[in-house]
Amino acid sequence: MANVAVNRANMLTRIWKYGDPEVTASEYLLHAGVISMVEFDNDIFAAGNCYDQHQYKKYWLFCPYAYRLPDGDGILAKDLAVEYNYLSNTSEWFYIARHKAQGVINRNNQYSHAFNSYTWNDTAHTDWIPDDVLTVTYEDGKWSKPYYDCGGGNIWMLTYTVPFFGYKEGKYFFK
Repeated sequence: MANVAVNRANMLTRIWKYGDPEVTASEYLLHAGVISMVEFDNDIFAAGNCYDQHQYKKYWLFCPYAYRLPDGDGILAKDLAVEYNYLSNTSEWFYIARHKAQGVINRNNQYSHAFNSYTWNDTAHTDWIPDDVLTVTYEDGKWSKPYYDCGGGNIWMLTYTVPFFGYKEGKYFFK
C-alpha cells in the first residue's frame, strides 16, 4: 500500500516539473488521481495529496482527498483543506513530510532518469526528451500509529505519508 503513495508522489513531482499549465491547473486530474488510488486497492480506505500553503493556485491550502463512502456507496473526492487545517499543531504527519522532503532535497541523490518520445505525425515520433526527476522512496515516508478516525471515516486507520516536490528556477521544493 505504501508503494502506491510513493508512486503517486513521484508522478506528482514529474507533473509539477514538466506538466503544461492546463495539466497542473486541473483539479479534476488531482481528484481522479486520489480516486484511482482508493478504487484499485480494497485495503486503502482513503488517499490524499496535501499541498503546503500557497502551493496550488491561489488557495491558502489545497488537499485533494478521496475516501470510501459508507455501505460501499462509492468514493467521494473533495478538498480536505476546506474543513481541516492540516498546518495546525495536531498535524504532525505534515510537518514530518516537510522535514523528510528537505532531507531528500539536501541529499540530492535520488533521481529517476526517463525519456519521452511524442507522436510527431502518423509515422514518426519526436526525438527523445529527457524526463529526469528527484524521487522519493519507501524510506522517505512515515507510517502513523493506528488511530480511530472520529468524524472522518469513523474507522481504525493506519496512514502512510510521503512528500512530493515542486520545481522552479532549477530547484526542487516541498510542494
